[in-house]
Amino acid sequence: MEKYLKNCKKLFPIYGKDERQYIERLESHIREYQTERENCTYEDLVTQFGSPTEVVSSYYKSSDNNNLLKKVNFVRCIRISMVTIISVLILLLSYISYSLYQDYLKEVNDSTLYEEEVIIEYIEK
Repeated sequence: MEKYLKNCKKLFPIYGKDERQYIERLESHIREYQTERENCTYEDLVTQFGSPTEVVSSYYKSSDNNNLLKKVNFVRCIRISMVTIISVLILLLSYISYSLYQDYLKEVNDSTLYEEEVIIEYIEK
């Protein structure tokens, strides 16, 4: 049963509240089916309820298309926002790294030790 439900969950492109409730109802139906049949296998579940692909397909056939479109658009907006935020963070961190590296190079150049040879001559009068 766990493998069957896991395969069903994987096939949902968006797994929100409605999909979670659908899976919970499916799980309760599977549990009822398993109480009737003791040695229930994965193939028995596929025969009784359909393949995971068919289960997800039937969910989307019975669901409201407008609600699904809203979810898809929301997820798309979230993805675009995340890509934008991550891109800005990468640029900002790159600039900070470059600036720190330039400061480091300047400090290294300023603190370079120079070797001087000092000759002290004693001059007699």
